[in-house]
Amino acid sequence: MKTEGKKEETELTESQKVFCNEYIFDFNGTRSYKAAYPDVADSTVRTEASKFLTKPNICEFIKHLQDNLAETAGISRLKVLIFDRCRKQ
Repeated sequence: MKTEGKKEETELTESQKVFCNEYIFDFNGTRSYKAAYPDVADSTVRTEASKFLTKPNICEFIKHLQDNLAETAGISRLKVLIFDRCRKQ
């Protein structure tokens, strides 16, 4: 049994945290991945971002950030989306 693999699955690297923090702004995985990994070739960014969004530890951290953002700001993501939709009409 690999203990190193287990550690990698639960702990996030600094770049993964940057990805998550960027992702909660506009839910654009490609842009978020590029911000976290600026030296990665454009041809692989979309694929890698998609892979990130299937990893449980990354999804959990994103949810944690969203929950804390809603608590800190006193609003929910739904309210933000409704406000944005109203502005576009």
